[in-house]
Amino acid sequence: MGLALRSDAASMAQPIRPRVALRRARVRDSLLGVGARLFVAEGVENVSVEDVIAAADIARSTFYTFFTSKRDLLVHIVEPVFTTGTATFTALNGLPPKAMMAGVIDTYLTLWERHGDALLLATRISKADLHLFEKAHRAYVESLNNVLNAVKPSGLLRNGSVDYTRKLIAKSAVEILLVYRNDPDLRRLYRSTMEGMLLAG
Repeated sequence: MGLALRSDAASMAQPIRPRVALRRARVRDSLLGVGARLFVAEGVENVSVEDVIAAADIARSTFYTFFTSKRDLLVHIVEPVFTTGTATFTALNGLPPKAMMAGVIDTYLTLWERHGDALLLATRISKADLHLFEKAHRAYVESLNNVLNAVKPSGLLRNGSVDYTRKLIAKSAVEILLVYRNDPDLRRLYRSTMEGMLLAG
C-alpha cells in the first residue's frame, strides 16, 4: 500500500509531457484567436461561449479547462495588450526624446503585428467591461504618461500637451493602422503619419 501511495504521488508530481503541453498551448491560442476575431466582428455582447466553441471546433469541457467564462476569455485576450504596452513604454525611459517617441509609435506597430485583433478589441471595450482591465489599463496609461512627461521639456510634442498627445494616440494609432493595414508599405506610412500628427517639425 505504501508503494502505491508513493507511485501515485510520483505520478501526480510528474510534469506534463512536452507534446501534451504543446497541444494544450495550441488549443488555448486557438481559443484566444477565435474569441478575439468573433468579439471584434460581432461585439462581445453578441458572442456566446457556444459561438466560440463552435468556431474553434472544441468540446465545451475543453473551453472550461482554460477559461471560466466569456468575460474571462475577454480578459485573457485584451490584458496582454496593456501589459505588453506597459513593459515597452517603461523600457523607453532614459532614452533621448526622439527615440522615446519613436518607441511609443513603434509599440503600436508591434502590438498590431502580434495581437492585431486584441489591440483592435482593446479600443472597443465597453464602459461596462472596462472594470475587468482597470488595473492593467491604469498601469498602461501611467507608463505612457511617464514617457510623454519626459519628452515634453524637449519641445518635441507638436501640441505641447501630454494630455492631448495621449488622447491623440488613443484615438488615432489603431485607426491609422486600420487605414494602412493592407498596404505593403504599412510600417513607413503609419510611422510618417503618426510623426506628422504628434511631433513638432
